[in-house]
Amino acid sequence: MYFGRVYYWMIGDGIRVTPTHFVPVERWVETREWFDSNGEEQSGGGYPKKLRLLKTALPEKQINIAENFQSKKRDEFIFGDGKNKIPILRLWQDTLPIWWNENEESIAQKKWDEADEI
Repeated sequence: MYFGRVYYWMIGDGIRVTPTHFVPVERWVETREWFDSNGEEQSGGGYPKKLRLLKTALPEKQINIAENFQSKKRDEFIFGDGKNKIPILRLWQDTLPIWWNENEESIAQKKWDEADEI
């Protein structure tokens, strides 16, 4: 509903919240070498790999609830086999720009979809 953001409202923050989104975690794939069945030397690794399931919190600057949010209507959303739906609703959404790079997001999604097919 909130485009991947959650808002932390801590004691003492008054009317300010901390928008936070979650980004993929990367791990380094170590380089390794081996000999294949033909006796030829092979190598692999030596690159960062984004993990699909693990994410880490990336908090942003605090924002003011009264100044940085607006009411938005969200249309009905039908998913799955068409029997499941989320009705029309009204949300308070922040006025911050999107936090993700849309081009990188589509490339990553394509790679993940291809990996699922294998």
